[in-house]
Amino acid sequence: MHLSKVPLKQLAWLVIVFNACVQAFRPKPIVMSSSPSLEVPPISPTPTELRQPLSYRVADKVVGTLFSIDPIFNVLAKKARESIIARGEKIGVSWSERVEGLKRHMEELETEYEGVHRKRVVIPEYYQKPFHAYKEGNLGWAPAIEFEAASLSVHAPTYTRGPTELQEDGDAKLRGNFHKRMKEMLAKFSFVPSRIVDVGCAAGMSTFCLQASFPEAEVLGVDLSPYMLAVAKYNLNARPEFAQVKREGRVDYVHAAGEDLGLPDASVDLVSICLVNHELPNEAARAVFREAHRVLRPGGALAFMDMDPTAPAFQRIVKNPMLFALFKSTEPWLKEYVVLDLPSELAGAGFSHMDVRGNSPRHRTVVAFK
Repeated sequence: MHLSKVPLKQLAWLVIVFNACVQAFRPKPIVMSSSPSLEVPPISPTPTELRQPLSYRVADKVVGTLFSIDPIFNVLAKKARESIIARGEKIGVSWSERVEGLKRHMEELETEYEGVHRKRVVIPEYYQKPFHAYKEGNLGWAPAIEFEAASLSVHAPTYTRGPTELQEDGDAKLRGNFHKRMKEMLAKFSFVPSRIVDVGCAAGMSTFCLQASFPEAEVLGVDLSPYMLAVAKYNLNARPEFAQVKREGRVDYVHAAGEDLGLPDASVDLVSICLVNHELPNEAARAVFREAHRVLRPGGALAFMDMDPTAPAFQRIVKNPMLFALFKSTEPWLKEYVVLDLPSELAGAGFSHMDVRGNSPRHRTVVAFK
Protein backbone atom coordinates (compact mmCIF):
# COMPACT_ATOMS: atom_id res chain seq x y z
CA MET A 1 0.00 0.00 0.00
CA HIS A 2 1.55 3.31 -1.13
CA LEU A 3 0.96 6.61 0.63
CA SER A 4 -0.51 8.02 -2.58
CA LYS A 5 -3.27 5.39 -2.39
CA VAL A 6 -4.39 6.35 1.13
CA PRO A 7 -7.43 8.69 0.93
CA LEU A 8 -6.40 12.16 2.05
CA LYS A 9 -9.53 12.58 4.16
CA GLN A 10 -8.75 9.35 6.00
CA LEU A 11 -5.16 10.41 6.63
CA ALA A 12 -6.22 13.85 7.80
CA TRP A 13 -8.86 12.40 10.17
CA LEU A 14 -6.38 9.94 11.64
CA VAL A 15 -3.73 12.59 12.20
CA ILE A 16 -6.24 14.97 13.83
CA VAL A 17 -7.61 12.27 16.15
CA PHE A 18 -4.15 10.97 16.95
CA ASN A 19 -2.86 14.43 17.84
CA ALA A 20 -5.95 15.13 19.94
CA CYS A 21 -5.44 11.90 21.88
CA VAL A 22 -1.76 12.60 22.37
CA GLN A 23 -2.58 16.01 23.79
CA ALA A 24 -5.36 14.63 25.98
CA PHE A 25 -3.24 11.89 27.45
CA ARG A 26 0.18 13.54 27.36
CA PRO A 27 2.05 12.38 30.48
CA LYS A 28 3.52 14.84 32.90
CA PRO A 29 7.32 14.95 33.07
CA ILE A 30 8.64 12.21 35.34
CA VAL A 31 11.93 12.26 37.19
CA MET A 32 12.90 8.67 37.95
CA SER A 33 15.20 7.58 40.69
CA SER A 34 18.14 5.37 39.78
CA SER A 35 16.71 2.45 41.73
CA PRO A 36 13.23 1.07 42.36
CA SER A 37 11.31 2.80 45.11
CA LEU A 38 10.38 0.41 47.89
CA GLU A 39 8.20 2.98 49.63
CA VAL A 40 5.46 3.15 46.99
CA PRO A 41 2.90 0.37 47.42
CA PRO A 42 2.50 -1.56 44.15
CA ILE A 43 -0.78 -1.12 42.32
CA SER A 44 -1.73 -4.14 40.25
CA PRO A 45 -3.92 -3.28 37.26
CA THR A 46 -7.05 -5.39 36.82
CA PRO A 47 -8.64 -6.52 33.54
CA THR A 48 -11.49 -4.07 34.15
CA GLU A 49 -9.10 -1.15 34.56
CA LEU A 50 -7.40 -1.99 31.27
CA ARG A 51 -10.41 -2.85 29.12
CA GLN A 52 -13.36 -0.76 30.19
CA PRO A 53 -12.47 2.95 30.30
CA LEU A 54 -13.32 4.88 27.14
CA SER A 55 -9.87 6.49 27.08
CA TYR A 56 -8.19 3.09 26.65
CA ARG A 57 -10.62 2.02 23.93
CA VAL A 58 -10.10 5.28 22.03
CA ALA A 59 -6.33 5.05 22.33
CA ASP A 60 -6.35 1.40 21.19
CA LYS A 61 -8.56 2.26 18.22
CA VAL A 62 -6.48 5.24 17.11
CA VAL A 63 -3.13 3.50 17.42
CA GLY A 64 -4.47 0.27 15.91
CA THR A 65 -5.91 2.13 12.93
CA LEU A 66 -2.71 4.07 12.36
CA PHE A 67 -0.56 0.94 12.53
CA SER A 68 -2.87 -0.92 10.12
CA ILE A 69 -1.99 1.53 7.32
CA ASP A 70 1.23 0.27 5.78
CA PRO A 71 2.86 3.63 4.90
CA ILE A 72 2.17 5.00 8.37
CA PHE A 73 3.42 1.80 10.00
CA ASN A 74 6.54 1.89 7.83
CA VAL A 75 7.26 5.53 8.69
CA LEU A 76 6.81 4.91 12.44
CA ALA A 77 8.87 1.71 12.30
CA LYS A 78 11.61 3.53 10.39
CA LYS A 79 11.65 6.33 12.96
CA ALA A 80 11.80 3.84 15.83
CA ARG A 81 14.64 1.97 14.16
CA GLU A 82 16.57 5.20 13.52
CA SER A 83 16.12 6.12 17.18
CA ILE A 84 17.47 2.74 18.32
CA ILE A 85 20.45 3.04 15.97
CA ALA A 86 21.21 6.59 17.17
CA ARG A 87 20.93 5.55 20.82
CA GLY A 88 23.24 2.61 20.16
CA GLU A 89 25.84 4.82 18.51
CA LYS A 90 25.82 7.07 21.59
CA ILE A 91 26.86 4.15 23.81
CA GLY A 92 29.42 2.80 21.37
CA VAL A 93 27.29 0.12 19.68
CA SER A 94 28.26 0.30 16.03
CA TRP A 95 25.19 -0.72 14.04
CA SER A 96 27.22 -1.12 10.85
CA GLU A 97 29.80 -3.28 12.59
CA ARG A 98 27.28 -5.59 14.29
CA VAL A 99 24.42 -5.69 11.80
CA GLU A 100 26.11 -5.11 8.46
CA GLY A 101 28.89 -7.43 9.63
CA LEU A 102 26.40 -10.27 10.05
CA LYS A 103 24.80 -9.49 6.70
CA ARG A 104 28.16 -10.08 5.04
CA HIS A 105 27.96 -13.68 6.27
CA MET A 106 24.53 -14.54 4.92
CA GLU A 107 25.80 -17.71 3.28
CA GLU A 108 26.99 -19.07 6.63
CA LEU A 109 23.77 -17.90 8.30
CA GLU A 110 21.69 -19.69 5.68
CA THR A 111 23.70 -22.85 6.33
CA GLU A 112 23.06 -22.56 10.07
CA TYR A 113 19.36 -21.98 9.33
CA GLU A 114 19.14 -25.17 7.29
CA GLY A 115 20.87 -27.09 10.05
CA VAL A 116 18.67 -25.89 12.91
CA HIS A 117 15.28 -25.50 11.20
CA ARG A 118 12.84 -28.29 12.04
CA LYS A 119 10.05 -28.30 9.48
CA ARG A 120 7.83 -30.37 11.77
CA VAL A 121 7.74 -27.57 14.36
CA VAL A 122 4.34 -25.90 14.19
CA ILE A 123 4.54 -22.13 14.64
CA PRO A 124 1.58 -21.11 16.84
CA GLU A 125 -0.64 -18.29 15.67
CA TYR A 126 0.27 -16.04 18.59
CA TYR A 127 3.92 -16.08 17.48
CA GLN A 128 3.09 -14.92 13.96
CA LYS A 129 2.01 -11.45 15.13
CA PRO A 130 4.16 -8.38 14.43
CA PHE A 131 6.56 -7.82 17.34
CA HIS A 132 8.83 -4.84 18.03
CA ALA A 133 7.69 -2.99 14.89
CA TYR A 134 8.77 -5.85 12.62
CA LYS A 135 5.93 -6.94 10.34
CA GLU A 136 7.36 -10.45 10.31
CA GLY A 137 7.66 -10.49 14.10
CA ASN A 138 10.55 -12.74 15.08
CA LEU A 139 10.30 -14.88 11.94
CA GLY A 140 12.76 -13.14 9.64
CA TRP A 141 16.38 -12.19 9.12
CA ALA A 142 16.02 -8.51 10.05
CA PRO A 143 14.85 -9.07 13.67
CA ALA A 144 17.39 -11.87 14.12
CA ILE A 145 20.39 -10.00 12.73
CA GLU A 146 19.48 -6.80 14.60
CA PHE A 147 18.59 -8.52 17.87
CA GLU A 148 21.84 -8.02 19.78
CA ALA A 149 22.48 -4.45 18.68
CA ALA A 150 18.86 -3.51 19.39
CA SER A 151 18.94 -5.13 22.85
CA LEU A 152 22.08 -3.23 23.84
CA SER A 153 20.50 0.02 22.66
CA VAL A 154 17.01 -0.48 24.11
CA HIS A 155 18.32 -1.43 27.56
CA ALA A 156 20.82 1.46 27.76
CA PRO A 157 18.50 3.67 29.91
CA THR A 158 17.22 0.84 32.14
CA TYR A 159 19.08 2.07 35.24
CA THR A 160 19.12 5.79 34.51
CA ARG A 161 16.77 8.69 35.30
CA GLY A 162 15.23 8.88 31.84
CA PRO A 163 15.41 7.79 28.20
CA THR A 164 18.04 10.37 27.25
CA GLU A 165 20.47 9.32 29.98
CA LEU A 166 22.26 6.20 28.76
CA GLN A 167 24.63 3.56 30.09
CA GLU A 168 26.63 1.41 27.71
CA ASP A 169 26.34 -1.56 30.07
CA GLY A 170 22.58 -1.28 30.67
CA ASP A 171 21.85 -4.61 29.00
CA ALA A 172 24.70 -6.36 30.80
CA LYS A 173 23.47 -4.97 34.14
CA LEU A 174 19.92 -6.14 33.45
CA ARG A 175 20.96 -9.69 32.60
CA GLY A 176 23.62 -9.75 35.30
CA ASN A 177 21.16 -8.64 37.98
CA PHE A 178 18.72 -11.31 36.79
CA HIS A 179 21.35 -13.98 37.40
CA LYS A 180 22.43 -12.40 40.68
CA ARG A 181 18.86 -12.46 42.02
CA MET A 182 18.32 -15.94 40.62
CA LYS A 183 21.42 -17.27 42.36
CA GLU A 184 20.37 -15.66 45.64
CA MET A 185 17.05 -17.48 45.51
CA LEU A 186 18.55 -20.78 44.35
CA ALA A 187 21.14 -20.63 47.15
CA LYS A 188 18.41 -20.95 49.76
CA PHE A 189 18.17 -24.59 48.69
CA SER A 190 21.91 -25.07 47.96
CA PHE A 191 20.91 -25.41 44.34
CA VAL A 192 23.58 -25.68 41.60
CA PRO A 193 22.21 -26.73 38.18
CA SER A 194 24.11 -29.01 35.82
CA ARG A 195 21.62 -28.99 32.92
CA ILE A 196 19.79 -25.79 31.95
CA VAL A 197 17.18 -25.03 29.29
CA ASP A 198 16.94 -21.44 28.06
CA VAL A 199 13.38 -21.05 26.73
CA GLY A 200 12.95 -18.28 24.17
CA CYS A 201 16.70 -17.83 23.76
CA ALA A 202 16.34 -15.71 20.58
CA ALA A 203 19.81 -14.96 19.14
CA GLY A 204 21.59 -16.50 22.11
CA MET A 205 22.46 -13.59 24.39
CA SER A 206 20.63 -15.15 27.34
CA THR A 207 22.16 -18.58 26.65
CA PHE A 208 25.73 -17.30 26.77
CA CYS A 209 24.95 -15.34 29.94
CA LEU A 210 23.63 -18.51 31.59
CA GLN A 211 26.72 -20.46 30.61
CA ALA A 212 28.94 -17.72 32.03
CA SER A 213 26.99 -17.73 35.32
CA PHE A 214 27.00 -21.53 35.55
CA PRO A 215 30.24 -22.50 33.78
CA GLU A 216 30.03 -26.18 34.70
CA ALA A 217 26.51 -26.56 33.33
CA GLU A 218 25.27 -27.61 29.92
CA VAL A 219 22.88 -25.03 28.45
CA LEU A 220 20.34 -25.76 25.73
CA GLY A 221 18.83 -22.74 23.99
CA VAL A 222 15.32 -23.22 22.61
CA ASP A 223 13.40 -20.87 20.34
CA LEU A 224 10.54 -20.87 17.84
CA SER A 225 12.44 -18.73 15.33
CA PRO A 226 14.96 -20.63 13.20
CA TYR A 227 16.31 -17.24 12.08
CA MET A 228 17.18 -16.30 15.66
CA LEU A 229 18.73 -19.72 16.25
CA ALA A 230 20.79 -19.45 13.06
CA VAL A 231 22.34 -16.21 14.36
CA ALA A 232 22.93 -17.82 17.76
CA LYS A 233 24.67 -20.83 16.21
CA TYR A 234 26.72 -18.64 13.89
CA ASN A 235 27.92 -16.57 16.86
CA LEU A 236 28.77 -19.73 18.78
CA ASN A 237 30.88 -21.01 15.90
CA ALA A 238 32.44 -17.74 14.73
CA ARG A 239 33.09 -15.49 17.72
CA PRO A 240 36.43 -15.97 19.50
CA GLU A 241 34.97 -15.33 22.96
CA PHE A 242 32.84 -18.47 22.61
CA ALA A 243 35.61 -20.74 21.30
CA GLN A 244 36.16 -22.58 24.60
CA VAL A 245 32.44 -23.03 25.20
CA LYS A 246 32.14 -24.51 21.70
CA ARG A 247 35.10 -26.85 22.23
CA GLU A 248 33.65 -28.13 25.49
CA GLY A 249 30.21 -28.60 23.91
CA ARG A 250 28.42 -26.90 26.79
CA VAL A 251 26.04 -24.83 24.65
CA ASP A 252 23.66 -26.04 21.97
CA TYR A 253 20.45 -24.88 20.31
CA VAL A 254 17.26 -26.55 19.19
CA HIS A 255 14.22 -25.37 17.25
CA ALA A 256 11.17 -26.00 19.44
CA ALA A 257 8.30 -24.34 21.25
CA GLY A 258 8.46 -23.63 24.96
CA GLU A 259 5.16 -25.50 25.24
CA ASP A 260 6.66 -28.64 23.66
CA LEU A 261 10.39 -28.89 24.37
CA GLY A 262 10.70 -32.49 23.20
CA LEU A 263 12.84 -33.41 26.22
CA PRO A 264 12.38 -36.42 28.53
CA ASP A 265 10.49 -36.06 31.79
CA ALA A 266 12.56 -34.96 34.80
CA SER A 267 15.72 -34.40 32.73
CA VAL A 268 16.58 -30.75 33.53
CA ASP A 269 17.74 -28.90 36.66
CA LEU A 270 16.83 -25.32 35.70
CA VAL A 271 14.47 -23.78 33.15
CA SER A 272 15.28 -20.12 32.50
CA ILE A 273 13.02 -17.70 30.60
CA CYS A 274 14.52 -14.26 29.95
CA LEU A 275 12.34 -11.39 28.68
CA VAL A 276 9.87 -13.76 27.01
CA ASN A 277 6.73 -13.95 29.16
CA HIS A 278 5.36 -10.59 28.03
CA GLU A 279 5.35 -11.97 24.47
CA LEU A 280 3.02 -14.84 25.40
CA PRO A 281 -0.76 -14.90 25.61
CA ASN A 282 -1.84 -16.28 28.96
CA GLU A 283 -2.83 -19.69 27.62
CA ALA A 284 0.62 -20.12 26.09
CA ALA A 285 2.26 -18.95 29.33
CA ARG A 286 0.33 -21.61 31.23
CA ALA A 287 1.44 -24.25 28.74
CA VAL A 288 5.08 -23.14 29.06
CA PHE A 289 4.88 -23.35 32.86
CA ARG A 290 3.39 -26.86 32.66
CA GLU A 291 6.05 -28.00 30.21
CA ALA A 292 8.81 -26.58 32.41
CA HIS A 293 7.41 -28.50 35.37
CA ARG A 294 7.33 -31.70 33.29
CA VAL A 295 10.98 -31.58 32.19
CA LEU A 296 12.34 -30.46 35.58
CA ARG A 297 13.73 -33.00 38.00
CA PRO A 298 12.19 -33.08 41.50
CA GLY A 299 13.61 -30.07 43.31
CA GLY A 300 14.40 -28.35 40.01
CA ALA A 301 13.70 -24.66 39.48
CA LEU A 302 11.97 -22.36 37.04
CA ALA A 303 13.47 -18.86 36.85
CA PHE A 304 12.41 -15.98 34.69
CA MET A 305 12.98 -12.29 34.34
CA ASP A 306 10.62 -9.82 32.71
CA MET A 307 8.88 -6.49 33.16
CA ASP A 308 7.26 -5.99 36.55
CA PRO A 309 3.65 -4.79 36.11
CA THR A 310 3.55 -3.66 39.76
CA ALA A 311 6.65 -1.47 39.55
CA PRO A 312 5.89 2.28 39.82
CA ALA A 313 7.82 2.95 36.61
CA PHE A 314 5.69 0.44 34.71
CA GLN A 315 2.47 1.62 36.37
CA ARG A 316 3.03 5.09 34.96
CA ILE A 317 2.83 3.57 31.47
CA VAL A 318 -0.21 1.44 32.28
CA LYS A 319 -2.10 4.41 33.70
CA ASN A 320 -1.54 6.53 30.56
CA PRO A 321 -3.95 5.25 27.86
CA MET A 322 -2.03 6.58 24.86
CA LEU A 323 1.37 5.52 26.17
CA PHE A 324 0.08 2.04 26.96
CA ALA A 325 -1.58 1.72 23.55
CA LEU A 326 1.64 2.73 21.77
CA PHE A 327 3.66 0.28 23.87
CA LYS A 328 1.12 -2.48 23.25
CA SER A 329 1.25 -1.86 19.50
CA THR A 330 4.72 -3.43 19.43
CA GLU A 331 3.98 -6.03 22.12
CA PRO A 332 0.69 -7.70 21.07
CA TRP A 333 0.28 -9.77 24.26
CA LEU A 334 1.28 -7.13 26.77
CA LYS A 335 -2.26 -6.62 28.11
CA GLU A 336 -2.59 -10.33 28.92
CA TYR A 337 0.82 -10.39 30.59
CA VAL A 338 -0.05 -7.42 32.80
CA VAL A 339 -3.14 -9.12 34.25
CA LEU A 340 -1.64 -12.61 34.60
CA ASP A 341 -2.12 -13.96 38.14
CA LEU A 342 1.41 -15.29 38.45
CA PRO A 343 1.24 -16.98 41.89
CA SER A 344 -1.95 -18.78 40.92
CA GLU A 345 -0.65 -19.87 37.52
CA LEU A 346 2.65 -21.19 38.87
CA ALA A 347 0.88 -23.05 41.66
CA GLY A 348 -1.55 -24.46 39.09
CA ALA A 349 1.39 -25.77 37.07
CA GLY A 350 2.72 -27.56 40.17
CA PHE A 351 5.34 -25.11 41.43
CA SER A 352 5.88 -23.98 45.01
CA HIS A 353 8.18 -21.73 47.08
CA MET A 354 7.80 -18.85 44.63
CA ASP A 355 10.07 -15.89 45.32
CA VAL A 356 10.03 -12.52 43.54
CA ARG A 357 12.72 -9.83 43.64
CA GLY A 358 13.22 -6.66 41.63
CA ASN A 359 16.32 -6.46 39.47
CA SER A 360 15.72 -3.07 37.83
CA PRO A 361 13.25 -0.18 38.23
CA ARG A 362 11.02 -1.98 35.71
CA HIS A 363 11.94 -5.67 35.90
CA ARG A 364 11.54 -8.57 38.32
CA THR A 365 13.14 -11.98 38.79
CA VAL A 366 10.86 -14.87 39.72
CA VAL A 367 12.01 -18.30 40.93
CA ALA A 368 9.78 -21.26 41.80
CA PHE A 369 10.58 -24.88 42.58
CA LYS A 370 9.17 -28.24 41.55
